[in-house]
Amino acid sequence: TDCCFLSTLKKRFIREIFSSDKVINIDQIEVSKLDLSKVEIRREWKNIDILIIFDDIIICIENKIYSKEHSNQLTRYKEIIKNEFPNKRQSFVYLTPYGDSSEEETESYVSLSYYYIIEVLDRIIEIYDESLIISVKQYIKDYLTILRREIMGEDSLSQLSKRIYYNHQ
Repeated sequence: TDCCFLSTLKKRFIREIFSSDKVINIDQIEVSKLDLSKVEIRREWKNIDILIIFDDIIICIENKIYSKEHSNQLTRYKEIIKNEFPNKRQSFVYLTPYGDSSEEETESYVSLSYYYIIEVLDRIIEIYDESLIISVKQYIKDYLTILRREIMGEDSLSQLSKRIYYNHQ
């Protein structure tokens, strides 16, 4: 069941990316057929935050939390992917807390938010609650707490801090 949970999470994330009109040559039917056990994930490869590699599909993810894009980095990453993986179908994601659009690559980068990731994890925990191993469920809940507090500033402690600040400026 933990395996089923992870598979569902991966497919929902990938389906969201491929549902964008910015991604061409990859459709929803193919997502359901992807073999997720044969995926390769690279972090910080050639300064690209996350690279997800399937047999003939590659997803390049630029993760922006506390900074903005700079120095034509998204265009450079796109060129790196095109040169390094010319035979793979390519898609590009710009991941930010609120799903902001890229300023320099609006036509090719799919905007995705941490709100969406939180929503998917919350929903999956709700669905698989009874079947998840306790340690896995706790890990996911801890991750959600970190996302809400550190990335979105929305946990109860952060909300209380904001109220105190505004009341006593």
